[in-house]
Amino acid sequence: MRCDKPAIRAHSVQNARAMDLISEADHVYGLSGKLVDREPNAQFTRLSRNKASTFCGLCNSHDTEIFKQIDTRPIDLKDSEQLFLISYRSIIKELHALMEGGIRTQKAYNDGVKQGRVPANQMNEAMMVATSALVRGYEAYQFRVKFYDLSYLRQKFRTIQHSVFVIENRAPMIAASSTFSVKDRVLKKDPLYLMTLNLIPLSETQTAVIASYPDQYRTIARKYLAPVFANAGRDQLYELSYLIINRAENFFMKPSVVESWTPERRGIIEREFFATAGLPIDAPRLPELMLFD
Repeated sequence: MRCDKPAIRAHSVQNARAMDLISEADHVYGLSGKLVDREPNAQFTRLSRNKASTFCGLCNSHDTEIFKQIDTRPIDLKDSEQLFLISYRSIIKELHALMEGGIRTQKAYNDGVKQGRVPANQMNEAMMVATSALVRGYEAYQFRVKFYDLSYLRQKFRTIQHSVFVIENRAPMIAASSTFSVKDRVLKKDPLYLMTLNLIPLSETQTAVIASYPDQYRTIARKYLAPVFANAGRDQLYELSYLIINRAENFFMKPSVVESWTPERRGIIEREFFATAGLPIDAPRLPELMLFD
């Protein structure tokens, strides 16, 4: 799957439909890292809907060809090909983010060596950080090839399984396309257990929630998802909110929802999102973490 064409800024969340249903004045809110009072934190930022969720992953022709079944047709939650492609796009976005991060970290290390701030020929923390970032990108690449690229080429869409429900009778508030691990790795040889989580607004009153994972990991994945899928109503939405804040790094919200929160509540969500970002820890179970109010 080699391509020499330039990558375009593609949307990990479908811009034409999903963003329509949560954007206001062509804007949404997203969480991103910021310096707040000279301290690192996450902060809700107002973003153009045309720039939110974009990444340079594929060229125009491959992005169009691969994802035309979800970009040009209504979402059918019983269509295994569409569900596969929704998850595939999340995996491609995650791999791009990891590789881009690895390159930046390696460049910072190389610059440190050139400037004499970091020793070149001995083990040190900067070297370990740079190497670890590159390894994470390579492992995600292997995961994508094994479970997604080969399945796509062979049209074996059911190698990826899905847990799905629809939030009914509620105006869409959130759109998401995220990838995260559902199990800590004790040893380096342990497999990478990745799952994708997509929230896709379908209509003025419906949002699809789609968690996707390799079929061979379904037992682990479904156990991980049990707090969300074993509940209903408000309890289910709280568990989904809790999962998003702990694990999802790429989600966007309707501006009027974020702007309706008190500064205290908004600050708690930002703080707990930042505290758990990229780490195998969970936030305390605070009532303020409910996103669907």
